[in-house]
Amino acid sequence: MSRSRSRFVRGAAVSLGLVATFVILNWAVASWVIWQRYTTWVDGVAVARWPMQSGVLEIEAKKTSAKEDEKGYRALLVRNSAGTSLELSMPGKGVYPLVCWSEGTSLHLASISKGSHFYTPEADISEIGASLQELGAALPHPGLVGKIMAAFVIRPLVTGVRIVDGELSWRISSAVGTMWTGGAAGVREADIRFAGWQGHLVWQDEASASAGKPDPLPPGLEVPASEWVLGVAESIRMLTFQITPVAVEADELRRSGRGWLEVRNGHRQMLVEGTPYEMGFQHGSLAPENIRRAANRLVYGVGLLYSLERGQWFPQAARELVERQRPFIAPAYFEEMKGLAEGAGLPLDLVQATNIFPEFFHCSGAALMGNATVGGELLHARVLDYMTEVGLQEEAVVMAVAGTGVNRFVTVGYLGFIGSVTGMNDKQVAIGEMGGKGEGDWDGVPMSLLIRQSLETCDTLADVERLMRESPRTCEYYYLITDGKGPSALGIAATPTKFETFGPGDWNEQLNQPVDDAVLLSGKGRYEELVKRVRDGYGKIDRDGLIEIIKRPVAMRSNLHNVIFQPQSLRLSVADATRGGAACDQPYRTYTWSELFSGQPPVEGIIPGSSAMVRP
Repeated sequence: MSRSRSRFVRGAAVSLGLVATFVILNWAVASWVIWQRYTTWVDGVAVARWPMQSGVLEIEAKKTSAKEDEKGYRALLVRNSAGTSLELSMPGKGVYPLVCWSEGTSLHLASISKGSHFYTPEADISEIGASLQELGAALPHPGLVGKIMAAFVIRPLVTGVRIVDGELSWRISSAVGTMWTGGAAGVREADIRFAGWQGHLVWQDEASASAGKPDPLPPGLEVPASEWVLGVAESIRMLTFQITPVAVEADELRRSGRGWLEVRNGHRQMLVEGTPYEMGFQHGSLAPENIRRAANRLVYGVGLLYSLERGQWFPQAARELVERQRPFIAPAYFEEMKGLAEGAGLPLDLVQATNIFPEFFHCSGAALMGNATVGGELLHARVLDYMTEVGLQEEAVVMAVAGTGVNRFVTVGYLGFIGSVTGMNDKQVAIGEMGGKGEGDWDGVPMSLLIRQSLETCDTLADVERLMRESPRTCEYYYLITDGKGPSALGIAATPTKFETFGPGDWNEQLNQPVDDAVLLSGKGRYEELVKRVRDGYGKIDRDGLIEIIKRPVAMRSNLHNVIFQPQSLRLSVADATRGGAACDQPYRTYTWSELFSGQPPVEGIIPGSSAMVRP
C-alpha cells in the first residue's frame, strides 16, 4: 500500500512539475511575444517607421464607465497603393475627425467637422520625422527587470492558435485582456481593459482597405510646405510634452550686454536694459532655444488647431494681423521685436506673430486692503489660467525691464514675449487682466502691449485709467489695477466701444457680490467661491492667506501662473505650473525690487561645478 502511495505521489509530483514547467514556459513565451511586439512598435515610432507596409489598422479607446453607444478616441491608419492616411477622432473636440493623408507627393490635412483642408504639393518631412523620434524616445522603454515585473502583473498566457492567410496566429490572454498576434502590424486583434479604460485594436489586410481620403473632400487651401510640416511636427511635440519627464535645467548665469539671465533651482530671472533694440537683442541672445521652441509651439502647433477650426491658415492670418495692428503699436515695440529676432536668430515675422497671438485668458484677480487684510496692507493676487497643455510653463521667466526714459517694471511671463499680462512698475502700480469675448475686434493696441505701455508710462492708478480709456482697444478684457501709494485699486471692464470702472466695494452687473475694501474678478462659479473665501477670512488675510484663497476652484485646472503683488513694498511672490500640476499647488518664490534690478545677479546661488556659463 505504501509503495502504491509512493508511486502515486511521485507521479503526481512529476505531473505537477510538468504542468508548472509548461505554464512557466507558456508565460515566458507569451511575455516575450508581447514585449517583442511593443518594442517593434515603439522603435518604429522612434525611427519614424510605419507599423506596417500595407493594410488597415484601427484603434479605439474609451473609459469603461462610458455608455455602449458613446463615442471614444479612434485612430484609423490606412496604407495601400493609393497612399497613406491617418484619421483621428476624439469625443467633444470640435475639429475632429481629423484626416491627414498623402497623395503622390502632396500632403493634406483636413477637419471633417469644420470643412477645412490644407495641403502642400511637395514637402521635406524630416521635421515630422524628428518629432516622431522625440515621441518614440519619450515612450516607456523598460529594461529586463521592468519587463519581467510587468509580465508578473498582467500574467499573459498563450491560450489558442489559428491559421490566418497561411500564417500562424497566437491568442494571448492576460489579466488586462486578449490579443491575436500576426499580420503586418504584428497584432491582428486586441481587446484591453486597464486603469479605467477599454481599448480595441484590429488589423485588416490591403484587400479591405480604402484610400482613406475624405469623401466628400472639403475645398483645399495650398500653404507653404515648411509651415505645413512645422504645424504637424509641433502638434506631435505637444503630445510628447504630455508624457515626457520634466527636464531639470542646470543652475546657470548668462550675460548679454547689460542684460543677464540666471537659472536657479529651476526658476528663471532676467534683466534687460537699454534701448528697445538693445533690450530685445539681450532677451533673444540669452535664451534663443527656449524662444524658438515657444514660438514654434504657439504659431505652428496651437496655430494649426486655430487653422482647422476657422479654415484660415494661422501663420498667414498672423502676418496679416501684424500689419492690421501696426498703426496702433508703438514703433519702439517693433524695434524690440527686431532685436529679439536677431538676438535669437529667428525670422522676424515669427517673433511678431508670437507677440500678437490672440490673447484669451480665463483668469481671476483679487485686490484687498484696509479692513480686509492684516495691517491694512494692499495685496493684489493675479491668477492666470491658460493652455498649460502646450507647455508655456517650460519657458516661464520673471523679467525685469529697465528701458531708457521709461518706468522700470517687472513682468511675469514667458521667454520670447515682450508684452505683459502680469506686471508691476517702480511707481508701485500693478496690473493683471481677465479675458472675455470679442474675438476679431483687433483694431487697437494688443492687450499685452497696452498693459506694458501702462507700466512704462503711468505713475498712478488714474494715469492707467486715462491711458486705457483713450487708447484704441481690442476685444473684451477686465483689468485689475492697484496702486501702493493710496493704497487703492480699480477694476476696468473694457471693449473697443465700452469702458466701465469699479472700485473697492462697488457693484458691477457681472461682479454683483461686492466686498468692502476689495475688488474681485473671476468667472461664473469661481467668482462666487472667491467672494465666499474672502468674506470667511475678512480682516485676517495676509500674503499666505491670499495664496490659499486663490487655490482651486478659484484657479482652474489650466492655472499657468499665480502672483501675489505687495505693491507698497515692491515685492512679488510667483508660482508657475509644472508638467502635471497647476500653479496654485506649487511653492511660491518671492522677489524683491533690489534683487530684480541689480546690475549684478545674485550669483552666490549658483552651484559650484554646475553648467554655469557667462556670455560676454
